[in-house]
Amino acid sequence: MTLKKDNKPITLILGTTVYRQRGLFGRDTCVIQATCTEWEGKNLVVKISWPSTSRKSEKMLLDIAIAKANEMAKPGETHWVLNHLPNILHEQDFKFDDDDSVQELIAEMINGGQYVGGRDGAYEGRVLRITVLEELSPITSLHNDRDYAQVFVDILQCHKWLYEHPKILHRDISMANIIYRMDEEGNVLGVLIDFDLSSLIPINEATSLRRTGTPPYMALDLLKEVNDSGPHLYRHDLEALFYVMLMICCRHSIIKNSQDGTSQLKESSAHFSQWFDRTMSWSVLAKVKTSFFMDDGPLPVSPCFEGFRHCLSAIHRNFSRGIAARKDAKDQPGAASWKAIPLPADISVDRRVLPPQQIPLSKPFDNVTLGGHVGYTQFLSVMWTFKETELAIRLKDLTPATNS
Repeated sequence: MTLKKDNKPITLILGTTVYRQRGLFGRDTCVIQATCTEWEGKNLVVKISWPSTSRKSEKMLLDIAIAKANEMAKPGETHWVLNHLPNILHEQDFKFDDDDSVQELIAEMINGGQYVGGRDGAYEGRVLRITVLEELSPITSLHNDRDYAQVFVDILQCHKWLYEHPKILHRDISMANIIYRMDEEGNVLGVLIDFDLSSLIPINEATSLRRTGTPPYMALDLLKEVNDSGPHLYRHDLEALFYVMLMICCRHSIIKNSQDGTSQLKESSAHFSQWFDRTMSWSVLAKVKTSFFMDDGPLPVSPCFEGFRHCLSAIHRNFSRGIAARKDAKDQPGAASWKAIPLPADISVDRRVLPPQQIPLSKPFDNVTLGGHVGYTQFLSVMWTFKETELAIRLKDLTPATNS
């Protein structure tokens, strides 16, 4: 593959395909290992994708984040968050917008079509984008549970920093988008990748016509019909991170005596397999996830990940309470929460069985945090330690007002 960098050709030798997303619509991302004399000695991957022309590029967003990190860094020091972001070496776009291009012909067919339910067709313009990155390690190649715990809390902190400082919301957290690198001392550092679907906050740019995310990891709100799903919130990304933790800890086991460079995980359980059923509609998957949160039974944590049970159960409980509180607020219009009105003392009734009359409080329900149940603070409070020992916490500059 030949690209141009600084108006000079660079040749990449492609190797093994690491990841491939198949589909007629969407980004259809393909990631391939590569080498190039331009970056001698570096292990590379080339990402080939078709993102929407309405979105800012991954490199553009990361350049904003890196500039903010450099601005915030102490003199002579490197900001901690840079260890948790991907290293994009080159990015190049190829447009296919001629009148007789395949894209234009498909757009004409879709936009002029008639669809079930009377819906109008809408085709997104897309660009072929080739990105060269430093190759890092997939989360599935970690050897022990504590390293997984450190990566999870690293992603939580990196994601929050991006949201608070350069004002970037990731919007596509999944198992494939969480990887890691090792520092010079051999410490594992979680890295959040793939910012193709990310947006600057507030979102005032033209957004994709398709909802963003990977269905098994998407927040249940976002799986509902477009008119009912609402905006993509910070807590929706927290929910996606919870699902990543859940899928690793409940569906997998760590392989003993496995070879380096291979996956250290094996699928050991069929739990949550329904979430990966591509024939299931998103609205049905939303109902499945709602039922999961309403189930108060023990989580099916794999024995080798038993150390995560308390953390996962606490997060599950917070979501359950928040979803229940939201339902109560919706069931009683105009009320966010309720308080009982005591009966007059001269009314003779069995007060032990009488349901109280209720009136609404004036404060509206906070859907952003599900009534204060789901936010960064709630996650960090159960993730900052593992098996009674502290993990590395690097984000220490948040004020209480931003702990949402």
